[in-house]
Amino acid sequence: MYMLQLKGLLTAPVLHTHYAMDVLHVFPQEAYYTNMYANEVGRFLQDTLFIAEDLQPLLAGRG
Repeated sequence: MYMLQLKGLLTAPVLHTHYAMDVLHVFPQEAYYTNMYANEVGRFLQDTLFIAEDLQPLLAGRG
C-alpha cells in the first residue's frame, strides 16, 4: 500500500502538472513548489519508514 502511495506521490508533478496549475495555482517550475514538494516527500518517507522518537521507549518495553 505504501509503495503505491509513494509511486503516486513521486509521479504527481510529472503526470498531473495541469492539476497543480489550474486547481492549486502553483507552477511546478517554481522554487516554492519544488521546496514544498520535497518537504512533503520527506515527511511521507519519515512517517512511513521511521518510528517516532517518543514511541521507541514504548515499543522497547520501557514506557
